[in-house]
Amino acid sequence: WRPVAAAPRPRAAPAKPRAERADALYQQALEQLRQNTIDTRRVAIDRLEEATQIAPGNPQYELTLARTYYQAGFVRLSRERFERVRRLAPGDAEARLGLGQVWRRDWLKYLERSSLDLAVENLRAAVRIQSSHCDAWLLLVPLLVEQTNFSAAASAAWHARLADPQRADALIAY
Repeated sequence: WRPVAAAPRPRAAPAKPRAERADALYQQALEQLRQNTIDTRRVAIDRLEEATQIAPGNPQYELTLARTYYQAGFVRLSRERFERVRRLAPGDAEARLGLGQVWRRDWLKYLERSSLDLAVENLRAAVRIQSSHCDAWLLLVPLLVEQTNFSAAASAAWHARLADPQRADALIAY
């Protein structure tokens, strides 16, 4: 009697490094977002959540997830991710724009003065970081009017037009 040698086990493919795996998930999510449907957005959120778990310090992944949450109507989750990006990358104008949008939406829904103030604060921070940020300037205009700060609203409209002179809403705001 001779013992039968066990057949060699097939080797598993080596696991991808964490950063490479996170980037692959991020790229898949971007592809899903390009398709722009409810279903593909949900898949993208799943991929982005996984990428942010694998690479928790990547502001790009966090920012994309925050924007996607916002687009899907998950305002609280969006705000939390924008805040995370603000902490990870304090000089990121897009994080401040996102926070401005979130707080503006909160103000429009609940008419809480503190939400209006936070929206203005974050949008002003966005334009301090990136003075050519037309979207942030345009969002500031009506919020500053609501605060009865008409000279600041006029200045924001002027800066929006300066940032993008051909943009129709910047021309209208001015």
